[in-house]
Amino acid sequence: MPSTSVHLPQDLVATLDALAARRRVSRNRLILEACERLVHQDAGEWPEGFFANDDLPAADLRELRAAGRALEAAARRLRRNRRRSPFT
Repeated sequence: MPSTSVHLPQDLVATLDALAARRRVSRNRLILEACERLVHQDAGEWPEGFFANDDLPAADLRELRAAGRALEAAARRLRRNRRRSPFT
């Protein structure tokens, strides 16, 4: 497994050590689990500019907008439990 060095303030290290002791895990395991949790939480984030369509040709942009309208119409048609639009 690769390793890396991280510089942490002494008070944070002390807090991590106390937490690791309470959980009966090593400091390394505690930090690894925190990093894994952070990566997992960020998994649903879209990269900045992902939905930008500035570089799409006009025909593709029209097709994309039409598909979006068709999807919205289908969602409205199939909604049974609410009268209000889910997109407003």
